[in-house]
Amino acid sequence: MSRPAFRLESADPWAGDAWYPDLPSQFGNHVRYGESPLSEEDYAREDERFLSLYFETLKGLEHGEALEECARKLGIWGPIGADRRSARRAPAPVEDGFLCDVLENEVPDLVPAAMDRVLGPWADFGPSPCLARAAVAAVSHSTLAAPGQKAIGRWHRSQTRAPGNLRRGIRCLERIPAMLWSVEDGVHPLLPLAPGYLPDGPVELQGAVPLAPGPMRAVVARLLPLEDGRWVGVGAIALPEAPPVAPLERRLRLELLRHRRHERRANWDDLLREHPEVLYRWCCTWTWHLLEAP
Repeated sequence: MSRPAFRLESADPWAGDAWYPDLPSQFGNHVRYGESPLSEEDYAREDERFLSLYFETLKGLEHGEALEECARKLGIWGPIGADRRSARRAPAPVEDGFLCDVLENEVPDLVPAAMDRVLGPWADFGPSPCLARAAVAAVSHSTLAAPGQKAIGRWHRSQTRAPGNLRRGIRCLERIPAMLWSVEDGVHPLLPLAPGYLPDGPVELQGAVPLAPGPMRAVVARLLPLEDGRWVGVGAIALPEAPPVAPLERRLRLELLRHRRHERRANWDDLLREHPEVLYRWCCTWTWHLLEAP
């Protein structure tokens, strides 16, 4: 299979149908939180222009100045922001296998979609069961199932008698942003991360599933803190090399602009919670182009 050229900018050549369904952009949110609100007609025109520029950028075309101009008019430009809250400690780990079982039962359409949206080109080559579980667990708290609704939400509604500790663990995981971690000299985030989500105890990533054979130099995962002081990986996928941070951050900043069309107060950590698939897929795609094709 031939591989498309991969430009290390804001492009996302394997996004395909991964663009999550768009609800109409929130004009009321724009009026409430925008500094210089547009008329509804002007807003609709600029919003349509923004989406056109956004999709062209994902194809590798350069629209930096035009995107910024449009985003400023829409009131979605600005600092990435950070969460002031801290991670909540779970009573026990939340296993990838459990999350995968939940989503297979509650949101079956999400399971095959998670392969493409998380693994990108690797999904075309029969991922191992462990890698498939990690990919599904990665989007367990994403809003892919329905815009604005976390995939795991259906389980909360249907399992009202689930053990309290399990329910608490799932709730704690909801607050954790996905992150790209360096694991060569301790465990360190390679992208901006609010202080409340930085590990302050031992980190356990032994269960990280390798994307490809070779050493583990970086991991994409949510790190969930436990009451006993440990931090454990959820949806952890190990990479043989750490991707370059600058183009990855540009891609995520672009996604944050799109995310803010619905909520202008959304910050960086909100994006990594609600759309972690963008981070995962970019890292997987970069690794695909780094290595020989399977």
